[in-house]
Amino acid sequence: MVSMLEVYQNGPPNGHVIVQDIQPFPASYVPKLEFGLFKKFFYYHHEFVPTMQVKGLHLVNTNPKMDEIMAVLESASLKSLLPLLLAHKSIDGLVKYVPRECLPQDYGGLLEPSSVLHEKSKRELLKNGAFFDWSDQLVVDERKRPAKNVIAQNMFGFEK
Repeated sequence: MVSMLEVYQNGPPNGHVIVQDIQPFPASYVPKLEFGLFKKFFYYHHEFVPTMQVKGLHLVNTNPKMDEIMAVLESASLKSLLPLLLAHKSIDGLVKYVPRECLPQDYGGLLEPSSVLHEKSKRELLKNGAFFDWSDQLVVDERKRPAKNVIAQNMFGFEK
C-alpha cells in the first residue's frame, strides 16, 4: 500500500532498494519462509514494472543461519535473485551501498527514528483512505480473462 500511494503521489521511482533487518527473526523462521512469493514478487517487478524494478535486497544484522537461507534460495530456483541479495553482519556494511541520508537514526542514518517514520507512514495511509477506496473499485471482469496458460502456471516451478 505504501508503494502504491508513493507512485500515485510522486510517479514511478527509478527502482527500489529493499532493506530488511533480520535480527528480530529467529532461525526457526527459515523453514516457514514462502520463497515462491519472493520469486513471484521479483519476477513481477522485473518483467512487468520496470520503473519499479528492485535494484537490491539488503539483509542487515545477519547471523550464521544466513548460509541456510542462501542455500534455500538457491535450491528454490531463485538464482536470478542472488546478485541482488546482499547480507550485512552490521549497519557498517550496509552504508557502503545505502547512504546514511536514506537511513533512520536507529540504523546510523540521518533520518528520524524508525518509530517516527512508521507513525508518519500510518498517518499518510489513513489520510489517503479515499484513494484506496477508489483503487479497490477498480476490478477485473474475470469473464473476459483468457483461459489459463499451462506454461505460465508451471513457470515458477512450485506452487502451494
